[in-house]
Amino acid sequence: MEISTKSQIRNDIQIFRAFSIISVVLFHINKDLVPFGYLGVDIFFVISGYLIFQQIYKNLNNNNFKLKVFYTKRIKRILPSLVSSSLFTIFIGYKVLSLEAFYELIRGIKYSLFFVGNIYFSRILDYFSIDSSQNLIVNLWSLSIEEQFYLLFPLVVLFIFKVNKKYIPHILLFFMIISFISRNELFYDLFKLDRIFFQYDNYIFYSPITRAWQLLLGAVTTFNFLKLKKQNHYLNYLLIIFVLVSFISNLAGYNQIVACILISFLLSNETTIKLGYINKALIHVGNISYSIYLFHQPVFAAVRNVFIYKPSQSKIFYDLDNFLVGFVYIIIVYAIS
Repeated sequence: MEISTKSQIRNDIQIFRAFSIISVVLFHINKDLVPFGYLGVDIFFVISGYLIFQQIYKNLNNNNFKLKVFYTKRIKRILPSLVSSSLFTIFIGYKVLSLEAFYELIRGIKYSLFFVGNIYFSRILDYFSIDSSQNLIVNLWSLSIEEQFYLLFPLVVLFIFKVNKKYIPHILLFFMIISFISRNELFYDLFKLDRIFFQYDNYIFYSPITRAWQLLLGAVTTFNFLKLKKQNHYLNYLLIIFVLVSFISNLAGYNQIVACILISFLLSNETTIKLGYINKALIHVGNISYSIYLFHQPVFAAVRNVFIYKPSQSKIFYDLDNFLVGFVYIIIVYAIS
């Protein structure tokens, strides 16, 4: 079975990241703009699984995989920007939050820095509620899920590789199916997961168990089981349009599945996307998508909180404090990207 082993991140992947982060940002600005924009995170999970497993598998084949190196790279990739965004969030949180809300913010940042923020948020917050739009760090739930997954994933792959590497795609596919089955409420009740996630809906959204299938789908996709024998760019363009449609139209409740499967197909079938200057702009956005993801929510939520605690300030965007917040946001995003 063929596997893609390209080490350089492709331009089309960066464009997919750009579409994803733009959809998430628009969703957080106004949910009516892109009703299913939050699915950009699901696409990030698939892309992440694709790229990370590609690296692991390549290093295993070259007898060059070391767990210590893998975890060190993850820390260097994730932690500096996370710490920067946390300090930035504490600064603006101090400016706009009530004392009680500020203490809650510090508590949430603490859990997020230890990558258990998803469990913390599952106990206090419905992601689709009004309260979430005012929470400065609710976006960090997805980062916790990724790191929880990557804590165990390389160990599993390493073990299977040592036993017999030809079984890797089959076993990953098996785990992917189990993860998908775990979304059933019977699974939730059987293992008494209410002790951790409190509510079934929050379990579905915040649990690494129910999210693992997306990361594993990306991993399995590296074996190019969906790759066409002959490249068809027009088909790929059409699929990209369908992915974008899944962000704005209700596809009978299957938006998440449609978006994830289509993006896995597109990852297998690399295509050259030619959009002129728009292409370059999208690639740049894709390159800094992690920074945008970390920093956009604190800014939007801070603005909403100012409206709540200082309703008399009708011209908030002309207020000096908020201008400085926005300016610092832009500087930090570009400085760490």
